[in-house]
Amino acid sequence: PALANDSKDCDELDRTPGVLKDICASIVCALLYVARSSRIDILFAVCRLTRYLTDWHVRQDLWLYRVLGYLKRTVKYRLNFKICPKDFEPGGDGRFENLGDADLGGDPPTKRSTSGGVGFLLGARTRALVHAHCKRQGQAGLSTPEAETVSLVVLGKKTIPLHMIAQRLLKGELKLLYRGDNSASERVVGTGISAALAYLKRTAQLSLTWAKSNVAPYLGRVPSGENTSDIFTKPLDSDKFHKFRIELGVYE
Repeated sequence: PALANDSKDCDELDRTPGVLKDICASIVCALLYVARSSRIDILFAVCRLTRYLTDWHVRQDLWLYRVLGYLKRTVKYRLNFKICPKDFEPGGDGRFENLGDADLGGDPPTKRSTSGGVGFLLGARTRALVHAHCKRQGQAGLSTPEAETVSLVVLGKKTIPLHMIAQRLLKGELKLLYRGDNSASERVVGTGISAALAYLKRTAQLSLTWAKSNVAPYLGRVPSGENTSDIFTKPLDSDKFHKFRIELGVYE
């Protein structure tokens, strides 16, 4: 739904008003509902379109055509999941696993990074998508560790209420895990101290002390090529996109 390597500036594409300029908001908002309800695989492509609703050009027309064409070709896809209650009984291996990632400077007009995150209920016989998000960060990141740190903390803030609800519904403890793919950001979150990133409290309202207490105890590592949340941070090549789409549970 989002084509990789299509961001080269072009007057014809980026200066000419799009033909869908007057109705783009209605179409994109409808697609947001589709993405949130059952077709989470188009979330990045649709969220990227929302950034241009008041500055719509021919390039955004092409992006929108591509999303609609993808949905038409994959109209039979649906969100699949399976949950086995025994995985979450005492002695089971059920867990709430969350993955986060960021694309440094992935938004060309603003040079801001995009945070992506996804959470699953996992077990020996369980795999179910719980939540996913795609959000442009509020400030331009100066480095990959900064962008990844912001992404992990945002993931933690979104996950904690869901984890509390899940434990109340299960009436027991549910193992919580976070996974990132940047070792520098993991060290920053793990120590809660970074002279180089101290300004984040001012620019991103991000507390490393909070991250140390609430994220670090549950933080682990996932290889970059296995980080499913990458699908919510940038356009991917076809093979990688379809791999992550299936992991999300979106297929026929």
